[in-house]
This record gives sequence, C-alpha cells and structure tokens, in this order.
Amino acid sequence: MKEYLPLVEYKFHGKKIEKNSKLQPIHTKYDEKYKEYNTSICTLTGVEDTLTVEKNGSFYLGNFITDFYTFSTGADISLASYGCLRSFWYPGKIRKYNIKDLLPYNNYLCTFKMKGYEVKKMMKIIQAGRKKYYLTSGLKQLMFKNKFGEYKLGDIKLYDGYKQNEIIPDNDYLISANNFLIVHGGDDFNKVLSWYKPKELNCEYGEESIIIEKYLREIQNIDVRKYVNNDYPRIKFMD
Repeated sequence: MKEYLPLVEYKFHGKKIEKNSKLQPIHTKYDEKYKEYNTSICTLTGVEDTLTVEKNGSFYLGNFITDFYTFSTGADISLASYGCLRSFWYPGKIRKYNIKDLLPYNNYLCTFKMKGYEVKKMMKIIQAGRKKYYLTSGLKQLMFKNKFGEYKLGDIKLYDGYKQNEIIPDNDYLISANNFLIVHGGDDFNKVLSWYKPKELNCEYGEESIIIEKYLREIQNIDVRKYVNNDYPRIKFMD
C-alpha cells in the first residue's frame, strides 16, 4: 500500500491556520451571488468578433442600447454617450454580470420633450463636444469635415431604419437618455442644460441595467446584425 506523507500544518506567525466555521455564512452569501451573476440571460449571435465600445457613433453595442431605449419608452429619438458603456460583450452566452459590467453606474432611463429646433441645436452641440459622436436611435446624421480636419454635424433627419423625414422646427419630439446626461448634465450635456430646461421629464422607467436584463431574458437571443447597416449608417462621415 502506498504511504502518504502527513499533511502540512500551515501556520502564520507561529499560529496554526484552522477553518473558522463562523465565516461560512459569508462564503455562502457570495457563492449565491456568484451563481446569480453567472446565470445566462440570453445568447448573442450574428457576429464572431468581440463587441467593443467604439468612439465613432455607430456600432453594435451602442446601437442596441439606444434602440432598446426607444423600444422601452416609445421615444422618437434616443441618445447615449459611449462613455457610459464600460465593457465588451462576446458572442455566445450573455450573463448577468455582462450587463452590470457594461452599465455599472445605476443610471436611470428618462424621457423629455423637445421642439424640433431644440433637437437640432442639441445635436450640433454634443456632436462637437468632448464626447462627440454620441450614439443615437431615430436619427440619420451627416458629418462634414471642416478646414481644420474636424467633423461637424451638417444634415440631420429623423430615420426609422427605412425612411428619412425632416425634423419640423415647431413639432414636439420625445427624447430618451439616461439621468446622467439629462438630469446631471454629464459629459457634454452641461452645455445643453445651460439653455434648455427639460420639459415633461420622466425618469420612472427604472434602472437601465435592470430593465435591459428583463428584456434580454424575454427575447432570449440578440442577433446583432440588425443593429448595424454599413450601407446606411446612422452617422456618416463625409470627407
């Protein structure tokens, strides 16, 4: 029969290290949390590459998020800053922790009303700001390069993925964005809030990561190909 050496008696500062059963409830608590956050929510298909956070105003993750804003609120136009998206998503299983990693700030989804001329003014400001090339749903934008080599917003229209319509200056439009932008003036929205006071502001839709998780559990699959049309990008850069 094979003989084994005695187990090593681990010590720290001369004291034997022993299991402390009082700590087990803490381990159990975090084991349960791990299982919860490692649970598969849905499956991501349609692409083989990692879905990254890109600063060009039009990419799978950003378009998905802004389209989700529109779907959840019935907004005409939805906006998001790429700076609010903090992680990557990978093809295959999307787990709960993937949602929290992407949207870790507990921001709430809001809607507000703007006149058409205010929409155009807002977009010109933020698309030229520090976090320029904001992600959008419901808009088609043409960016033109000026003599300094900088892209500035030129033409802008309503766009539902199929057809374009003019933005009517005196019409009311429902806009959705998170509270970091429209309530706290995050990123470039401090410049917008210097002249615009949010009208019919509603931030009762819930925390965005929670309502997105609920939505993903219901649909079970994200085919990301429908969120980017390379022939008709939401933001087109013209040289």
